[in-house]
Amino acid sequence: MGDTRELLQKGGPGGYDIYVDPVSLRAVAKRFQDRLQAFGARQQAFTSGTPHHDGEFGRLPLPETEHVNQQYVKTRQDAVTALQDMATWLTLMAGALSTSADIYDGSDA
Repeated sequence: MGDTRELLQKGGPGGYDIYVDPVSLRAVAKRFQDRLQAFGARQQAFTSGTPHHDGEFGRLPLPETEHVNQQYVKTRQDAVTALQDMATWLTLMAGALSTSADIYDGSDA
C-alpha cells in the first residue's frame, strides 16, 4: 500500500504525530465483511442443525431428563444469541472502519 498518511503529520497542528492509512482501514473492513459472509452460512447451519424436541433425552418424558432438556435448550439458545451478537458487532465494526476511512479522506481533501 502506498503512503497515505496525511491527516495528522509530525509537527502538525497541535504537535500530533499520528498517521492514518484509509486504505488499510478499508482493507480491514473488507476482510471483516468477507469473513461475515462465510460466517453467515455456518451460523445458519448451526442454528438449523441443532433443533431440539421434547423427549430427545429419552423415549419417555422422564422427570430425570427434564433438567437435562432445559439445560440443552438454554445452552443452545445462548449459543445462537452469541453468534448473532458476534455477527452484529463485526458488521458494525466493518461499517465504522469504512466510515472512518471516508472521514479521513475527506479531511485530507
